[in-house]
Amino acid sequence: MQLTSDGLDALWNRVRRRYAAPILNLSLPDMSGFEILHWTRQFDRERVTTMIAGDLALNPRKHVVTVDRRPIAPHPPEFALLRLLMRMGEVSLSKAARHLDILGEDVDEDVVLAYLRLLQEKLDMRVEQSDRGWRLLSTRTLH
Repeated sequence: MQLTSDGLDALWNRVRRRYAAPILNLSLPDMSGFEILHWTRQFDRERVTTMIAGDLALNPRKHVVTVDRRPIAPHPPEFALLRLLMRMGEVSLSKAARHLDILGEDVDEDVVLAYLRLLQEKLDMRVEQSDRGWRLLSTRTLH
């Protein structure tokens, strides 16, 4: 737990540390709790984070994917689909198609399924369909 007496210190502490449940006073000197929340959200959006799922790592800013520290070179729509899957866990084909449409790829559900299969081969992972959508499973978790 970290106590501060003003908004600037609170903002500085939040930028330096990750808190599971920050409690902000709305009437701190220098800036309100709402302002601190706004600026920390902005900072979190700009922070470079590597998404990790088992032996799979994806760095959105550098556009790099590794499996067991081995670099993989997915095409841009494959990268976008993998990022979506890692962020959401499971995704329906129609939602994935809409996501790729937003990125400028004119695709339908069959094309998304083809991209899923390409990812499966490149990443040595298995694509599995569940009640809610599709997801990638590491081959290491299958044994």
